[in-house]
Amino acid sequence: MKRTLLWSATVSLFCLLYFIPYKVRADNGADLLNKCASLKSQNTNKTWDKFRAGKDKFKASRKREVTTDIKKQEEFSRGYCLGYITANANALSVASPQIFCPPKKITKGELSLIVIEYINENHSNALKLRANQLVTKALLNKFLCQK
Repeated sequence: MKRTLLWSATVSLFCLLYFIPYKVRADNGADLLNKCASLKSQNTNKTWDKFRAGKDKFKASRKREVTTDIKKQEEFSRGYCLGYITANANALSVASPQIFCPPKKITKGELSLIVIEYINENHSNALKLRANQLVTKALLNKFLCQK
């Protein structure tokens, strides 16, 4: 009984680790920019609006299934981007409070947009850096403490 339970737990753990996608983290600037792209392009879904207006119902309902998956992926990427940049900013403020001085009332969205703008301005060099180095450089570029 115990051997069967142990075997089942081992197989379940293997399947869980094997089938979960490992590529959800941002390794470099290109990965981070890809995850944060949904923050810049928050457009409306016109096919769903047509469906609600009663035009082209079948076609719009078929497209809605696809756009729902896209929206879920965009929501995940948006949350990942906000969380990744905010976590790096929090770690930077704890590790180096004498160097990193952000405003008290800055939002997660503002932090993320600062990093995205930094990537876009320094596109060729920034994408080669590791994601955490890139976020640190972008935030220190904007919020370096005045001596």
